[in-house]
Amino acid sequence: MALRMAFSLLVLLFAHAAAAQDTASVKIKVDVDNVLLTVNSDTVAEDSHGSSLTKGAWFILNLPVGDYEFGFNHAGFETQHQSVSLTPNQIVTLDIAFLPPVIPAEPATGAVTVESEPDSATIMVDGRAVESVTPAQLDLAVGERMVEVVGPGFELLSKTVTVDSMHRTIMKYTLRPEPPPELTAESLGLVYDDQLPKINEEKADMLRRQFNSMAETFAIIPLGQGLLASVLLDSDDQGTAHALIISGVVLTAGSYLLGKTLSARKLRNIQSENEEIDSYNARADAHNFEVDQAVNAANKEAMKKYQIDNRGRGRVKVTKE
Repeated sequence: MALRMAFSLLVLLFAHAAAAQDTASVKIKVDVDNVLLTVNSDTVAEDSHGSSLTKGAWFILNLPVGDYEFGFNHAGFETQHQSVSLTPNQIVTLDIAFLPPVIPAEPATGAVTVESEPDSATIMVDGRAVESVTPAQLDLAVGERMVEVVGPGFELLSKTVTVDSMHRTIMKYTLRPEPPPELTAESLGLVYDDQLPKINEEKADMLRRQFNSMAETFAIIPLGQGLLASVLLDSDDQGTAHALIISGVVLTAGSYLLGKTLSARKLRNIQSENEEIDSYNARADAHNFEVDQAVNAANKEAMKKYQIDNRGRGRVKVTKE
């Protein structure tokens, strides 16, 4: 009765429009009770004291032609919407079926026990750290899983395992310590000899150029004075001019000769020192080679001991129960 009253109200809502234009009818079929009905967002049948739609067929008569939006809501189900364009004298049937909601199934998991030697190691599953440390009981999604275990001072150890819901997977990690740090000459109490730089032989040539510059300086003044005197003085005083010219030539030649002699001597000294430096550097090279050999031998021995001490480690044993 309440529902029919609700439909009567709907008819009254559209009565004025119906008087002015043609109408149509809508037949509604629902397969459950307590269905809330809205038309163009206005509530027509509401869930109050039995006034909602019950299972069966219902009619809405004398609706003005036009576009309508019908909404159907039932607790626990998604609201369904039907859009209808009514034409004159048309009877439209809306068959509404509410399907039970699909509840997503919980992902299947399998039990995995992770142990390690030593224990208290960090566990990562598929690259993500888990809260527990070894030993730990984990529930992992079925399928292939990469389980990694690492502890302070130990190498990371990984194993891909197939998890299934029918068996418990037991993984036992035997961790291997990190390799020893590489030994250096300093850690072994050995010292490398430094190479000495050779002396640049151009220093001897620089000395020669300095004396040449001095020779040019010595030559300018007496030669200039001699030439000037030869022009200005009379014939009785030409001897003085000649003496000045000769002294300039002698000073110039002496400076050139002295520079050449001293630069040659310096060059020989530099070459002698460079020979000594070459000899020292050769001995340093031989010594440094021996140091390298000693360091390499020590590292090789340390790695050999590490491998012997940790034989059988760095492995994962997997069993099923």
